[in-house]
Amino acid sequence: EDRGGHEIVLRPEGTASIVRAYLEHHLDKTEGFAKLFYLGPMFRAERPQAGRYRQFHQYGVEAIGSASPWVDVEVLVLCLHILRECGLPPEETQLWLSSMGCRKDQQRSAEALRKRLSPQRDTLCKDCQARFEKNVFRILDCKNPTCHEMAWREGSPFLLCRECETHFQHVCEGLQ
Repeated sequence: EDRGGHEIVLRPEGTASIVRAYLEHHLDKTEGFAKLFYLGPMFRAERPQAGRYRQFHQYGVEAIGSASPWVDVEVLVLCLHILRECGLPPEETQLWLSSMGCRKDQQRSAEALRKRLSPQRDTLCKDCQARFEKNVFRILDCKNPTCHEMAWREGSPFLLCRECETHFQHVCEGLQ
């Protein structure tokens, strides 16, 4: 609500808008596979951390309608290229990859992560104790060193099926 009492909406990120446009304009039926991008101001609703602002600029690319690992490679290489064109030298950029796999993999991984963290649940920060039930994967991003260490202690918590593991390996090979 603004100062005049009117309800307003400021976009928090670009992916949802891209997917909405893809579906509302029936690109899934007319194009099938689409490559789209966005660039512009985005806004945070919560109080920003030190050194951050409520308004920020974000770019992103979306490739919708293909399950090819080569499309994933293309998107990742494009992002690295853009960063380097903006002046970031290669030695100052790192690409970290992981995969959550398919929906079944995600369900198995969530159960396994909850089981792993359950004995130490009381030592998690308050935010992560709430995340434990709601979305256990959010614990992986916690800035609290104790929570982060517990979540990653035994390595990656993601359990991938053969198809998802093969897809991930193809992405890694493509990036090489």
